[in-house]
Amino acid sequence: FPDLTVGRLGDNQRDKPEACDVLIATRHSAASRRPLPEDGQGGLLIADECHGFGGGILRKSLIGAYDERLGLTATLERSDDAIERGILPFFGGVCFRYDFAAAIDDGVCAQPRVAFVSVPLESQERADYVATEQQLVNARRVLRAISEMPSGFAEFLAVVTHLAEQDSSENGRAAREYLDALGKRREIVANSAAKHKALTTLAPTIRDAAGALVFTETVRAANHAINRLDSELSIEIITGETPRNAREDLLGALR
Repeated sequence: FPDLTVGRLGDNQRDKPEACDVLIATRHSAASRRPLPEDGQGGLLIADECHGFGGGILRKSLIGAYDERLGLTATLERSDDAIERGILPFFGGVCFRYDFAAAIDDGVCAQPRVAFVSVPLESQERADYVATEQQLVNARRVLRAISEMPSGFAEFLAVVTHLAEQDSSENGRAAREYLDALGKRREIVANSAAKHKALTTLAPTIRDAAGALVFTETVRAANHAINRLDSELSIEIITGETPRNAREDLLGALR
């Protein structure tokens, strides 16, 4: 919009709606500072990746003073009920869908080729996994015995999280053990040694590609991937801790 004044809120910028035609804000800045439209103006609120606005803090950035609202996302789903109870009502439902098949037909997305490669857990990893599963079963048995505990997993997990934070009784302890076991199970699978060995076999394919992205479940797993592949090919890492300038340089080099 070359003829409009564009302001910024966030990343040390503190422009206000009345001083510009368009205000670009980070989600956390919008939630904490709540930039309201000028009186009587109504305004248009556009929320990118709107599925992420369901949490208690970021939900505050969905400001009701804006008469017109547009939410954008490629993944309209969450593990809780925030989509149905908060996000869809705020935006007035879904007005347009563009699915993956249509994008492929239109040439917007490439036709994917998908291969699944299974790898075994090593003996100690398997033992840890089984022990963690038992911890989950034991904690879940206590939690499922609570009256009116919801049956759906998303609702169940929301109640468990609340109990873990607020309840000091046996139920709260079971909730904390359940969440702890969920995290441990995730770590065991994410950091499996067999995955890193499998990466080595993929190194020639990655090296011969015009460019490749390797996604990992955790930062620790990403560091393992770096250590495994560093001697085989040119590879860099981007995490949430990577400074913005360094991130831009790395992505530019990949392009």
